[in-house]
Amino acid sequence: MIERTELSAWPLGQLFQPPQKQVNVLRLHGAIPFDGVVGEPVVLSRSTYDAALSSDSPYRAILARLFEDHVVLSIGVSWNDVALRDAAATARRKLPIARPMHYATLPQTGTTRDWWEQRALTASYGVRPLYYTQHTEVSQILDSIADLAVGRRTPTAASPLEEIASWLEEVGDYESRQQSSWFAQMPEGTPNWQATVSSIRRACRGRTIDPELWLACARIESHLRHFLWFWLPISERSETRRSLWTDIARHWSSFAPSTQSELWNSDELQAALSWRSKSIAPTSRALLQFAIGAHEVMNRAPYGPVVEDWRNRLSDLGRTGGSSITAKRARLAKQVWAPPASPKLLAQVQRAYWEGIEAKVALDLVEIRIKNETAARSTGDQGRPPTMRDWPNSLRADLFGQCDHVRELARVVGSTRREVGAIVLASFFIPADQAEGYLIAAYRRMTEMSAGRPEPTATWAVIIGLIAAYSDQAPGVDDGRLVPVLCEWLQDKCGRIPLDEPIAQAVEQVYAVFWKKFHRRAAGLAIGVARSLLASAG
Repeated sequence: MIERTELSAWPLGQLFQPPQKQVNVLRLHGAIPFDGVVGEPVVLSRSTYDAALSSDSPYRAILARLFEDHVVLSIGVSWNDVALRDAAATARRKLPIARPMHYATLPQTGTTRDWWEQRALTASYGVRPLYYTQHTEVSQILDSIADLAVGRRTPTAASPLEEIASWLEEVGDYESRQQSSWFAQMPEGTPNWQATVSSIRRACRGRTIDPELWLACARIESHLRHFLWFWLPISERSETRRSLWTDIARHWSSFAPSTQSELWNSDELQAALSWRSKSIAPTSRALLQFAIGAHEVMNRAPYGPVVEDWRNRLSDLGRTGGSSITAKRARLAKQVWAPPASPKLLAQVQRAYWEGIEAKVALDLVEIRIKNETAARSTGDQGRPPTMRDWPNSLRADLFGQCDHVRELARVVGSTRREVGAIVLASFFIPADQAEGYLIAAYRRMTEMSAGRPEPTATWAVIIGLIAAYSDQAPGVDDGRLVPVLCEWLQDKCGRIPLDEPIAQAVEQVYAVFWKKFHRRAAGLAIGVARSLLASAG
């Protein structure tokens, strides 16, 4: 414990490099000891507080370093403290790529204030609220964090589907490190995502299915669909996602109308997704995500009555909601996953306050623009097209700004993969040495925030960006000669790079196929780098 009155004498080196693998507590405003504790109460008065904010006090410097270097969780802090807000805002501005995300336990009012407060804190200070309704819930939040940190209650791929579904929702969504790591694990030679797909298919194989088991399958599918997109080859992923979703959806008609009404609670969905900030029930959230899957997974592919039923279900929810957020998002769902994206669609998403999808559409738009610009460029010397770093300054500045906007938007909504995608795209338009620092900062943040086990899809997007920065400085070097040099350079800059046979296959069949649309040479080199690193590892 560090009391504020002791800050002037505190050895700052110990504070800035606290012991690892433990919680380190700083009492910002002093403390009143419990009964039986020896010592006078330490609580700052107005005058001592003002003194702590003086220019020669270490208080501001300490706060700034804390927000720059560590994940901060504030408890019992209203965030009205100007020095606290300034420190977080400074870190956000100073380290747009490398800064960690911070968290704050805050009381939930149940009004639209929560909705705006969450976005304001995240956008302005990089702080994500953890809401509670009763103060006694704070200890439960802390217990949950501790459980996740040590991996308590983590299921295996052979665990009941109900248990897997509950755990997936407890650890967040497909952006969370816990989910990414768990789906990629291969405890018995088969990755967990593949074993889970098989378990769902077995559960859906019969003519009927228990509603509780069906709901578990639907909950898992809303998470799993994202991993299928990143882990399966392009030739397989769309069909696998469609068939898995359809296998689950077709069982809905076997339920009695009363069971369907109990599960699909329109009133609950309307109340939770309108302007009111009522927390949505887990069942309603899962069914809403599953219904959106009828658009997201099917896209423009041919679909039958079962898909139409779920699309209509979502549309009916929107029609009964009038001008609610539910209605706006339900109407938009039909368009968002039917390419191509357009500025008009982006404006509609913004009016629906659907920031997560806004980041997706905004990223789609900048990708489309870059692809068009790339296709319009003529072949340069030695048969190679000019790199994006050779494009006119005004165009590069414009595209960098557009990518950076997507990066910040994705950061606010917690969409790591879209944030990383925007970071890598933006790196193509700045000098190679600057891009190197830009990307390494992103890589280190991912590594630090994942306890040394970064999610492989985001990791390899950054690796491809680094390969692009290096190879753009060696235009005359043959790719075969460049691969071993790149491997050594990447390991020097990034340390151990997550890699095994499935990841190497994904680099070749998925990541390289995607990124070659933007930087063909870097995508091709990534395949050689992955294979070379895999061979050297063992």
